Amino acid sequence: MTEMHIPPHERGQVRVFDVDLPPGEAKRFAEAAPGSVAQALGVPGLSARHVEVFDLSDLRGLGLRGYLHSGQGVAHEALEPDAALLDGLEGHVALVMSGAFEGRGTAVVVRPPLRWVGTWTEAEAETPGIVLDSGSAKGPADMAEAGAPVRGPRSRGALVVTLALLLLAVVLFLWLAG
Repeated sequence: MTEMHIPPHERGQVRVFDVDLPPGEAKRFAEAAPGSVAQALGVPGLSARHVEVFDLSDLRGLGLRGYLHSGQGVAHEALEPDAALLDGLEGHVALVMSGAFEGRGTAVVVRPPLRWVGTWTEAEAETPGIVLDSGSAKGPADMAEAGAPVRGPRSRGALVVTLALLLLAVVLFLWLAG
């Protein structure tokens, strides 16, 4: 058994598990997913949208590494050190993405028929924070602190005056044209 802790609000992780069952049983396990996976992990209520169980033979030409890159957004560079491990898998695998835990922190105990293979991070989840430092990236509160004038929304009175002047201009135009 493998134990792991899923932190609250985790995102961008893809966990790969080998499904260690004969082909017929593995197919039934896959058809019962995500309930079968939830039971094997000891985590009731995994989100079905973030759990996949499939036969690796369905990935002909693409392979598991290709699927993790193209389908799950894991960078090629992150997969290369584990190429032999991933390429050596056969039969069924289960993929459990962070979203399956719906933001809940939880303890996971991996039980047969699952065997944890590894966890990879989606490239998007590795993107560092962006610092916006231009004046146009600052909001009114930031600009007020810097001494810049802060313009609030136009008053209702200014809107009424503008509409009255527009209406007067239309009436005057029609009177002169007629």
